[in-house]
Amino acid sequence: MAIKRCSGTKRKKTAKISSHYAQLHHPDFAVLNKHGKTEALASITLSNSCTGIQPLNMDLGAFRLVCSNGAVRFDRAAESNIKHTEVNYRDLPQIIAKMNNKAIILAEEISNMKRKQLSVDDMKKFAFEAARLRFDDTIEMNVEDLLRINRIEDEGNDVWTVFNRIQENLTADVKNLNADILLNQQLFALADQYAIAI
Repeated sequence: MAIKRCSGTKRKKTAKISSHYAQLHHPDFAVLNKHGKTEALASITLSNSCTGIQPLNMDLGAFRLVCSNGAVRFDRAAESNIKHTEVNYRDLPQIIAKMNNKAIILAEEISNMKRKQLSVDDMKKFAFEAARLRFDDTIEMNVEDLLRINRIEDEGNDVWTVFNRIQENLTADVKNLNADILLNQQLFALADQYAIAI
């Protein structure tokens, strides 16, 4: 497993680091494109407080290699809040093993998304519903902006490709890690609804 990025948050009053996070990827949990090349990797984001007041959080998602902001975070069911206790540290290998199993399920869900094609009307509806997750009804949002194709890898009408276009265009300016994680969870849940719809 490789560390892709890490960062910390400082307290305003003391300028000391109060929390930090690292994003980990594993090549065994890869999503391949139609040419058999790696398009995305399973990703675990670890966030932890330096004081021990907040639990260690493990969030499962994916890291799309062609995306400008990279992180695609979504699986709300694959979160672990690990309190700072001796028992939890002892059981950490089992917790990580469960996360690995969830990564396999996640890869299968993405494969289902890649198989399901959307009509133009469904794509616009998807983009509109995605915009409502971030903005209220008073903000004018052109769904075509959310469906904009930024690169050749973004071409296509399957749920996974459309989800990635919307995700990148909608979250590009989200700076807060927690807000980014929450929005990506909601976006993936929405995409999953389109993937399983008849």
